[in-house]
Amino acid sequence: MLVVANQQPIDVIRLVTLQMLSGLLLYEKLVYFVSIIKITHRYEPMRLNGLDLNQLICLDALLSEQNVSRVANKLHLSQSAVSWILARLRQHFGDQLLIPEGRRMVSTAFADELREQLRELILMAQAFERRRPTSEPREFDRTIRLVASDATQSICVSQAIREAAKHAPNLRFDLLPVTESSHTDLRRGEIDLLCASQSMEVGTPGDALFEDRFCCISWNVSEIFSTPLTPERYLSLDHVMVKWGSLRATTEEAMALINERPRRRDCVTAPYFASIPELLIGTDRIATVPTLLALNMAGHWPIATEQCPIEFEPIRVSAYWRNTLENDPALLWFRKILCDTAQKISS
Repeated sequence: MLVVANQQPIDVIRLVTLQMLSGLLLYEKLVYFVSIIKITHRYEPMRLNGLDLNQLICLDALLSEQNVSRVANKLHLSQSAVSWILARLRQHFGDQLLIPEGRRMVSTAFADELREQLRELILMAQAFERRRPTSEPREFDRTIRLVASDATQSICVSQAIREAAKHAPNLRFDLLPVTESSHTDLRRGEIDLLCASQSMEVGTPGDALFEDRFCCISWNVSEIFSTPLTPERYLSLDHVMVKWGSLRATTEEAMALINERPRRRDCVTAPYFASIPELLIGTDRIATVPTLLALNMAGHWPIATEQCPIEFEPIRVSAYWRNTLENDPALLWFRKILCDTAQKISS
């Protein structure tokens, strides 16, 4: 209880203010210690020569995000708890690891040396944790994070997932679009499987899925294909093309035409192959797409196909995974289904 008898008004205000500040400080300390208790309660310490192995997960997040607030939100901890862990790690390694620079933090040279080895260690631990004595598909209970273009999804991924559901009902899939950083996300363990063409240098093991060539498509009411499609006429027509990702990367056939003169008339740019048919219907435009995708589109849309008059390098799509998932039972099983599906479709 606050006693203010015989006090001047200004003294009362000072006393109340001090009490409030004291309460706030106590609250901050309480939040800090509760966060530490949560860490030690949630993760029993596993120490190796004085190093708490649980804190390596926090270090990995710190080196990736380089921001205490974002790491706290990501790991569901308070900022005080993350700062406490960082202090302990600095003490153990004898290095600052992360140095404040303005509103962000930058990693030290030593921390950069740790980054890849630390990520690999965590990925190996995650793969180890998923090991089970049985490899029966009906026992699989996990999510496979798979990245593929919508063209590859339409050609073979969707059918492979439908086939997998017949035998592994608890196997879940998180489908994500291809981005400029997909190969990096794979190596960092953000995704499990990456379906990409030869234009993306992945640098991890992979299974060949299919090889395909480009062809031209148009609205089947249009008379574009009623006369021979020569290279010159092909370049002069209005085209619908795809550019993907935040950097608006182009597809293989567009990259092959960069130095072509005269330039192809690219009039409409779409983010996905799936939107192309609707952009062709009612127009005299054409698009250049993988042949397997064109045949799929023609079965669902009023689309006509024609051989492309320019010979482009064939598209070779593979499914890539990281080394730590080489023997993952669920992924190994699904990779075989995906390969078998792709081979049946392309044969």
